[in-house]
Formats: sequence, C-alpha cells, structure tokens
Amino acid sequence: MDITTWLLIIAGALLVLAFAVLMLRRAWGNSSDVGRLQLDIPPPAVRSVTPLPESERAAIAALLARGNKIEAIKRVRELTGLGLKEAKDMVDAWDVGGAMPALPVASPATPRGDMADVRAILSSGNKIAAIKRYRELTGVGLKEAKDAVERMERGN
Repeated sequence: MDITTWLLIIAGALLVLAFAVLMLRRAWGNSSDVGRLQLDIPPPAVRSVTPLPESERAAIAALLARGNKIEAIKRVRELTGLGLKEAKDMVDAWDVGGAMPALPVASPATPRGDMADVRAILSSGNKIAAIKRYRELTGVGLKEAKDAVERMERGN
C-alpha cells in the first residue's frame, strides 16, 4: 500500500471516531453530568439545635486530643444524627479552631408518614426509590436510610 491509501484509512478512522464521540455526548447530555447518579434527595429534616452536655463535649475533646478523629466523628454522629460528611466537617472545624461549633442534638427519627409506602416500593423491586421515600418520611441521612431499608428487605 502506498502512503495515500494509509492517509485515507487514518482520516476515515478519525471521522468514525469523531462521529461516535458526538453521538455519545448527545445521548449522555452534558459531559459534566456523565457518570453522575442523579437522585432527587430531599433535604434532611430540621433538627433542633440544643447544646451538648459538657460531659459529651469533654469526651469528644479527649478523643481529639488523643488523635482519634474517627472515633470523635462516630461520637458526633451518634449524638447529632448528622451524616458522615457533616460530622467530619464539624470535627475538622473543632480540631482546627479549638472550639466546638454548635452541634444539633439528634431527635429520634419519627416517621412523618406511613412506612407501608416504603415497603410497597421495596416489594416492587425499586430499592433506590424506597430509600428515597424512607428519607422523606424520617429525615435521616442516606446511610441510615439505606441500612433501614435493607433491614426491611431482610424482614428484620
């Protein structure tokens, strides 16, 4: 084969590749949205802001002083009901600033509706929608809702 034939083959392959990329971008939408899971998750329920007891503040401060940030984050999550990211951000701010920010104390997640909706959605096989509905009803974080729905799924 001569050089002209090779150039035509390469040009044709590049055109096919460009067309495939164009079609995929059109099918997927904006490239910034590619690979992102789009969930309509409602904001968590508003929790009442109550100061933590001094003993709890001291326990968390002691964990931080020992360099046990993970345990401090776990304790903040237990006390406040915050999600992992929010609790980590609070503990980081406390660790850097030296003073504990105002933490909301968790109020028990009380359903604002009927859990039969969640069970019905789950029985239809749509676990993500069931988790979403559970979050709407209780106001808990994503992990807590996922764990609760999985317990429902197992029959616990």
